[in-house]
Amino acid sequence: MKLNSVQPIEQFNNQSVSAPGVPAPAVGTAIRILDYLAKQHPRAGVTDIARALGVSKSSCFNILATLSQFGMLSKLPGGAQYQLGPRLAALAGAARRQYSYREVLQRHFGDLAAETHLVCVVGQPLGDDTSFVIIDQIVPPGFRLRNLAPRVGTVVPLSGPALGRALLSGMDDLEALQIIRHMIPNFSMADETEFKRELREVRERGYAVSLERYQKGINAVAVAIEKAGEPYLVVGLVGDSTDFTVERIHQLGPNLAERARALRSAISDTPYLMVAT
Repeated sequence: MKLNSVQPIEQFNNQSVSAPGVPAPAVGTAIRILDYLAKQHPRAGVTDIARALGVSKSSCFNILATLSQFGMLSKLPGGAQYQLGPRLAALAGAARRQYSYREVLQRHFGDLAAETHLVCVVGQPLGDDTSFVIIDQIVPPGFRLRNLAPRVGTVVPLSGPALGRALLSGMDDLEALQIIRHMIPNFSMADETEFKRELREVRERGYAVSLERYQKGINAVAVAIEKAGEPYLVVGLVGDSTDFTVERIHQLGPNLAERARALRSAISDTPYLMVAT
């Protein structure tokens, strides 16, 4: 069975706006337009945008006009091209002021990453109940091998190694099994028994372990953080297996779990943490 599958968040840029999972297709198209102008072409016209996103020119024009009316886009003078508008900057600034999550994460895990010389990654479950997204990387000063860990914006299925197991351990066995059965074809009874054993071990230890399951030569340890009784964040340490050995993992696991408990208390009154960009 394939438990490791990591997909960059850009996969959703090409998602059909009429897909069953999109409750408001027009809103989905608007988001894809903003993403297209932010990441691919800072200035583009109706025809180019419609062709790139695979939507009708008339629908694209109406959405562009609406976004421009509310300041999300600006139409360039002397032409029919659009670029990101000033209201986005205002909203981004407000979001940063209201949800300074990086300061909280750095306070709880920055020194741990520096002392251990390991990359600390933070994930947040997505609304699809099958995956989570990496919202931050806390990298030790001078550390060059940050690609050991999944980058910010990477979408990881809950079937993935340590971080996914940590999140699933916060659910009851039946809920966790339903998710895994949905994601992994031909999940056998033997697989189910092994899976429940893994979750039991994670709960007993207080942290999940991955030995070269995410990537060859890479080990990880992870802890889930609950809020209102549900998995809310997951924090992990990732490093080269030659340095981040099994013995070292079990030395650092309780430390990571203790810091995660402290973070849970710190965010107990926070509405939510904003996904990083």
